Amino acid sequence: MRPTCLLPLILGAGLLAACAGAPEVPGASPFAPTGLTAAEVTALSCPPGTPNLVAGDAIPVSVTPLPLDPADSTERQVGVLRFAGAYALEAADPRFGGLSGLATVDGVSFTAVGDQGSLLRFTLPEPGASTLTAQIYALRDAAGDPLDAKWAADAEGLAQDPVTGLTLVSFERAHRVLAYSPVCGALARGVPVADLDPTVLAGVGRAVGENAGPEALALLPAPTEGPVRARLMIGLEQGTASGAAVSLPASDGRPDFRSLRLPQFDGLLLTALEVVEGLPGGPQVIGLHRGYDPLRGNRIAVTASALTGEPGAWQLGPTRLLGRWERPRTIDNFEGMAVAVSRAGIAHIHLISDNNFSDDQRTLLMRFDWDPRASGEAAG
Repeated sequence: MRPTCLLPLILGAGLLAACAGAPEVPGASPFAPTGLTAAEVTALSCPPGTPNLVAGDAIPVSVTPLPLDPADSTERQVGVLRFAGAYALEAADPRFGGLSGLATVDGVSFTAVGDQGSLLRFTLPEPGASTLTAQIYALRDAAGDPLDAKWAADAEGLAQDPVTGLTLVSFERAHRVLAYSPVCGALARGVPVADLDPTVLAGVGRAVGENAGPEALALLPAPTEGPVRARLMIGLEQGTASGAAVSLPASDGRPDFRSLRLPQFDGLLLTALEVVEGLPGGPQVIGLHRGYDPLRGNRIAVTASALTGEPGAWQLGPTRLLGRWERPRTIDNFEGMAVAVSRAGIAHIHLISDNNFSDDQRTLLMRFDWDPRASGEAAG
């Protein structure tokens, strides 16, 4: 997301007033439950005296176009998804990689987070370009210090609010969600907006491993004036006998994992969610699911479920498989997803892979287009 696009919104009177009387960060623990509003988060994330719109470090990233099928450059279809392009991204900067969360508001400018605590912003290059310039910086805690310990920096899920400008990041190991204001850019402090403590996670019905926590994060349609946590949909990588555990806000806004489960096709685990508005037929919850075994390698599926109801009474319709693929098609460890919707009502679904900072894996960015008016359900 380009910060300048949000500047008039961010610097509105309400948020400036909140910044003028910024409260202290609540609680001694950075993981304390909180019902903060977007204005309160902005005041805490960018306290008075913090410079505005601080940029990260500029790094060059090479961009190599890829086909869907290396053996057939004309292949375009995966189930009901239409392949619209893929790139391999590479950078010499040691902070680049491990990208697990992706967000966009326009399908051109993107934000990604990595599981070593870095945030990356980039814009897709013009056709034919071989490089792009990205901005990268360390995510920070509530005190303003960079997240550098693995237990604190394992960023997985990502959501951006186009109205308030907030960037929300979910973390594993220390399972929680932090919110960052765009007002001060790279100096933004991570403000706790949801704590997935043992009481909350008890709703899953089984133990949640430190590396099987909130991989997926999405924002529900709801008034932006209320608590930020009351808009969160959080998906766990931890599977259950009845599917992937996904939270809806309880009456007090805290995450509630007791009732909602998404089907896990072929044993794949949930890695990303997005609530997508502006589609024919109403909002959809699009899910990204991933699996791996030594014989087949990586396997990926994309699903959609109709979202109905209203705040406090959300419901999901049956889950539809949009497409799934594996080798020999272009594939890697896809964990992040961002969706933009065209004026024609087409969902542009972007996926990014986590290379685990390994020479044996790649950072791939792929795009598929989905027209919800298309009929049928396909296996791949």
